[in-house]
Amino acid sequence: MTHSDSGRSPDIGDYGIIGDSRACALVSRDGSIDWLCLPDFDSPSVFGRIIDWDRGGHFRIAPDEPYEVTRRYIDETNVLETTFHSAGGVVALIDFMPALTEDEKRRTLQPLRAVIRIVECRSGRVPMRMQYAPRPNYGSGGVHLRAESAHEVTAGRGGHATHLRSAVPFTVAGHDVRAAFEATAGSRLRFSLVYAHNEPIVLVSDDWVDETYERTLSFWRGWSESVQFEGDGRYAVVRSALALKLLSYAPSGAIIAAATTSLPEEIGGERNWDYRYCWLRDASFSVSSMLSLGLENEAQAFVGWLMHATHQTAPKLHPLYTLHGDPHAPERQLEYAEGYRGSRPVRTGNDASTQHQFDVYGELISAFHSYVTSMDNHVSRDEAGFISRVADYVAASWRQPDSGIWEARQQPQHYVHSKVMAWDALTHAAKMAED
Repeated sequence: MTHSDSGRSPDIGDYGIIGDSRACALVSRDGSIDWLCLPDFDSPSVFGRIIDWDRGGHFRIAPDEPYEVTRRYIDETNVLETTFHSAGGVVALIDFMPALTEDEKRRTLQPLRAVIRIVECRSGRVPMRMQYAPRPNYGSGGVHLRAESAHEVTAGRGGHATHLRSAVPFTVAGHDVRAAFEATAGSRLRFSLVYAHNEPIVLVSDDWVDETYERTLSFWRGWSESVQFEGDGRYAVVRSALALKLLSYAPSGAIIAAATTSLPEEIGGERNWDYRYCWLRDASFSVSSMLSLGLENEAQAFVGWLMHATHQTAPKLHPLYTLHGDPHAPERQLEYAEGYRGSRPVRTGNDASTQHQFDVYGELISAFHSYVTSMDNHVSRDEAGFISRVADYVAASWRQPDSGIWEARQQPQHYVHSKVMAWDALTHAAKMAED
């Protein structure tokens, strides 16, 4: 792909994703982070150019001359490598968010969240440029930039702060930070962006970046080794499993449907929804997939989150819950945001949380049955009580209309799919009772 700085949003398929199972970022083929929400998946964005090209904010590192691009994830990891091939030489941009074991976190002081960008020059001499344009809260307001030194800049708004550091000298220009530098064969330049919320910022060094890079590779590779699948399709299966793991919110066990909000079903359309929540349907499918690959810890974490999240509403279930189990996700429109390639409205929150969808019961109880069977588990008293109450509710209520799998925003109707999945829920509940 030849570089073209057209000022137009890239195709969605041209983005790579990095993350730490708490937050994630989307990186374009032009080396620009155009989406990053902090501190969590569903928090307001720090960089949100995918939903507002001019106001959303971004963080770009790329050659300052025409180039072509190749990309890959480093084997069996969620570490992204973008390689620029220009007339001057070859430069690799390595992007990741630190992923460490709980023991490693306990033994060393770590930032709350961090994004690491490493520029490695593989050959030649390549002129490079950097632009760092944080725009907190979906680009709705300004940000205060403070140069701590020629190599460090802090951006603050309210109780949120980010700190950018590199050996490359920075220039602060208004609400942006810029840098021009040359990458020479064998050089390795590090850009660390760390985040803090209502606490002191943890400053990091180049040595910390290098150590964390190796630990992150080890973390993802160790996790990938646990994927129980062999054969010609292993690369694709592991790659998909890594994506599911990345979208699993580690503190609670919730699995979000997608990393973004308001990407349109069709360019210029209005069906632009916020998917940064845990849909019971989607998460149940994910758990079934993980169980088929022997990933029992993730399944256990989700079941634990499920028992907590549905406590307030069971036996009636909501289609979606927040990362922390709240059944409410009030929807609002960002009137100022232009949307992805002009696709408006831009929304945060999702009013589908108030709908009733009978298929959820079938997918959930089926996944729960798979969880019990795959792990040769006995159903606990709490789990048995939960399944029994849900099944009784389905038996008493399945004749009611609902909103259906497509979450149409209209009066509830009778959908064949919903009725079949209600039957499926009762079938699996009965089988578990027999077992």
